[in-house]
Amino acid sequence: MKILMDTNFLLIPFKERIDIYDEINFQFPDSELFTLKSCVKELEKLKQKAAIDLLKQKKVKVLNSEKGDVDKNIVYYAENENMVVATVDRRLREELKVKGVAYIYLRQRKFLKIYKGKPLKNL
Repeated sequence: MKILMDTNFLLIPFKERIDIYDEINFQFPDSELFTLKSCVKELEKLKQKAAIDLLKQKKVKVLNSEKGDVDKNIVYYAENENMVVATVDRRLREELKVKGVAYIYLRQRKFLKIYKGKPLKNL
């Protein structure tokens, strides 16, 4: 399963003290982790060097993204590359739900939960 993480999801280890990488590995053992170049740029703007370093350490693949709205790029990749989106952004989750795209979110600030959306391959 391919999991595409957005910027706010990448900040969970620092804001909520939850190791999202271990949780994902536990719940979805054969998953591949991705993020967008625009998300990395947002982390740079926010001066979140630790989050960027963690991305590199965990070997998260960075995908090129078009200029413009990051959320639109996330939805595009999710739909066209059969990816599950990892986000805590409520507005983005609603958009994904309407489109039937699966997403992972933080539940009760404690654990990760998945909304399955349309049936996906390898989910």
